Amino acid sequence: MGIPEQVLFEPRSNSVALLTLSQQENALEFDPKGDLKETVDKCAGTSQRVLTDAQARGLARAAIGIRTAFGGKKEQDIEWGIIGNRIYVVQARPYIDKR
Repeated sequence: MGIPEQVLFEPRSNSVALLTLSQQENALEFDPKGDLKETVDKCAGTSQRVLTDAQARGLARAAIGIRTAFGGKKEQDIEWGIIGNRIYVVQARPYIDKR
């Protein structure tokens, strides 16, 4: 585990700002049978980004669309993955702030 990469997307300007690089040491990948397996994160210990700006923009647009589909009033906690350049949404539910 560790701190995930954090990016901020500004829809008005279509800009992406990097807040933190990922410090996670593991990742999930599909094996040849299609099952998920835990692997060493390829970006671990490097200054390499996890998401490109284009992927961050696409993910933000998907999140905005999901929030809109659920009434647009409540932020969503979205589980997702990217294979190639395609975003796959696994599930979405209302975000609950537990602070």
